[in-house]
Amino acid sequence: MTRLLRLRLLCGFLCVLCDAVYLVKGQNSVCSSGSCLGETGHLRPSQLPAPLTFQDWGPENSTWTLPGGPQQVAEGAIGHFGDKSARNVSSFAVLPGVVPRSTIDQMLALLESPAAGAFDRDPDTVDGMPTYEMFIDSFDLSNGKPSDRDPHSFAARRPLREKLKALTQPILNAYLTPFVRQRFPAACGKGPGRACTPCYSLVRRYRRGERQVHGQHHDGHALTTVVVSLTAHGEDHLGGLFVSTTGGARSGGAFHDTGGRRYLGLGRGDAVVHQSTLLHGVRVIDLPAGRANQTKRWSWILWYKDSATCEDFGHEWFEECALEGNPACMLLHATKLGGHPGVPKRRLAAEVLRMNREAALAGSGLAAVKVAKAHLKQLPSDLPLDPEEGRRFFELAVNASAEPDAHFGLAQLLLADAAALGRPLLGPGEGDSETGSAAKVAAAVGHLEAAARSGSAFSMFNLGIAHMHGYAKGPTPRGGGGDGGGGGGVSAGSLAGEWFEVAGEHGLCEGFAARGLQLRAAGELGRARDFEARAAGLGFGAPWRKHARDMTGTGQSGASGVDLNCVWPPSPLKLTPARW
Repeated sequence: MTRLLRLRLLCGFLCVLCDAVYLVKGQNSVCSSGSCLGETGHLRPSQLPAPLTFQDWGPENSTWTLPGGPQQVAEGAIGHFGDKSARNVSSFAVLPGVVPRSTIDQMLALLESPAAGAFDRDPDTVDGMPTYEMFIDSFDLSNGKPSDRDPHSFAARRPLREKLKALTQPILNAYLTPFVRQRFPAACGKGPGRACTPCYSLVRRYRRGERQVHGQHHDGHALTTVVVSLTAHGEDHLGGLFVSTTGGARSGGAFHDTGGRRYLGLGRGDAVVHQSTLLHGVRVIDLPAGRANQTKRWSWILWYKDSATCEDFGHEWFEECALEGNPACMLLHATKLGGHPGVPKRRLAAEVLRMNREAALAGSGLAAVKVAKAHLKQLPSDLPLDPEEGRRFFELAVNASAEPDAHFGLAQLLLADAAALGRPLLGPGEGDSETGSAAKVAAAVGHLEAAARSGSAFSMFNLGIAHMHGYAKGPTPRGGGGDGGGGGGVSAGSLAGEWFEVAGEHGLCEGFAARGLQLRAAGELGRARDFEARAAGLGFGAPWRKHARDMTGTGQSGASGVDLNCVWPPSPLKLTPARW
């Protein structure tokens, strides 16, 4: 991290730094009575659900006859909302070893050579993080429209792209494109010029010190996606590509805090084929100690459209299943109404809201979060500001699918209510009514913990704020550790640091930055520099980061309008957290 950037960090977040010094030295008077933070049943990062591997495969692999020869195919399926009724399931296929090891070795040799240059680091549209990607081919590139912002880089990459296309095109022609067309005959056979076509081909890189997370999302811009793993789970990285229900997984009619995520454990050369109704993401977990710096994941990604010229027919993709009442299809169809010839522009906002409302009432927590934000004026709509309706739809999303963005939204509303009371949070033994600021803050911390269990990095970061500033007092009323998990005398400062660190590990650069500031205040300069470098590798301090974060929100619900910063009341330390 440059000296100028470090100075900007230290000046911009002086309040955070002062609090870090205070807590690291053990001077926090809130802890002096013996009810120190982390000792009262609050959730700790070590209690977050362990990564789970997807197990729900079909009874046996099938064999498909493709132009390149026979290909084994494994079938998987996952419920949209922790529910596997027929209308709520997204299926996907894995083609083991479809790309030969020799081809992968040649691709990686090119991609890791000096000729590859720096990968693109523009902010991702899902989560606002640097993309660390390079397009091999796309409809824009094929028609002479440079997607690279730097024309010199575009020209320099041309020879590399030609070599990569020479390696990948035979796989596309012999296996991947024929499989997509055979698997989805209705979608890929709508008439002349409507065959499914790979319109975008790109490579993404994940490694320690750079991006290791891609927030969970739907590929709404593609009818079908193919992801080819160029590295191996267990050998090059842990974690990797996951499929997801939504916030929680259902068991016995109730949702459990597992996040609904299941990692596919892909080997080198395995390809995953899915349509855009599948909720998925990436979290690359470090290899065990001693090998963490060797952690890496490379993937080759293809986005297909149902057009030989890559024309966008997205308004058709989800219409039929949306009309059948499928909540996931209604959620996605709402995003495509802007291109629908039957929806006049003057009615667009109302139709989008109507479709999301119907999806929410049918069980989509993601849609309910969008409707809540519309009522709160966090998304464009003609609705009047109505915090109670916003709260109602957040609660609907929590009850429908334990949606983490809904928990986070409820936490923000509770904290804003507490701040509006206009007085500092009371310290231990000072008393507070059941409806006072302390009760609201305790309930908010409970929602943050519930969201953190489902992978919400924004909530993890704010748990760090809560413990750093003395907001997390006493047992949480909901979503907490339950078994006194903060035991063992952990200090408030170290528990805050744990949450900042795990927020960074879940893809939030501000988490690593806050951890670095805290360690710097404690005099641990070597570790501080490591976290500051990791934060910078994820875009912290870049001029585009704040805007990108505001535009993408958490990346979980597919909607902007989520602020990382909560409106906290003055803390027991008589301080208010700095804004990030």
